[in-house]
Amino acid sequence: MKFKHTHRPGFLLGFIDFFTAGLFFLFYMPYGGLEDELEYILGHKVQPYWQAYVLGIPTLFIYPLIWMAGISEELKEKAIEMGVEGPYTSWWHMFGWNILGLPLMGPAVATHRFFGTLNKIERKLNRKLLFSKKNINKGLAEYESTPGAVLVDVREASEYASGYIPGAVNMPLSLMKLTTLPKDKPLFLYCLRGARSKRAEKILRSMGYGNVRSIGGIKGYKGKLVRYKQI
Repeated sequence: MKFKHTHRPGFLLGFIDFFTAGLFFLFYMPYGGLEDELEYILGHKVQPYWQAYVLGIPTLFIYPLIWMAGISEELKEKAIEMGVEGPYTSWWHMFGWNILGLPLMGPAVATHRFFGTLNKIERKLNRKLLFSKKNINKGLAEYESTPGAVLVDVREASEYASGYIPGAVNMPLSLMKLTTLPKDKPLFLYCLRGARSKRAEKILRSMGYGNVRSIGGIKGYKGKLVRYKQI
């Protein structure tokens, strides 16, 4: 995935969101591509912001703040893991500036640091191509020609049910350490865009699986999907 918006003006976005009572990010998160980018970078599904926003109404908007602080902490850990230079966003930076720094434009300050960290991560990913694009269709061709191979969908069960590649079994990344997948068969892994399947491959290799590889994301799949039929 190549990131297109790597210089987002965090302070300005935070300023706008503050004076629209959070409505700005309610639309910007999904339609500005931010939710997709966060899921790609963090390697897992994130709770949609609209859900956090709705839950914020009865909690005086503490819930979406905690939601954002959690994402901030994950971004900090990702930045450190990648060797991205600080300063970083964090749980306490996001929460503290929004609560204690409110009279000093704290929400905008916190958002500025958040996007500063995100922008640096995305620029580094673009430069290093750490998440290299893979042609899942080529990977599937290799899977089909490999005797005894197992095709594994590492998305969550609900994602799998909404549409999966024929022949794939579901083993969510979140449960990968509890897997009973066979060690004596070649494993071909895929997810939505390729990030989670790469993480799953790393986990399986640490567990002693030798013949395992990530083949990318179902987004690039050109065939027909199988879907569960509701009864």
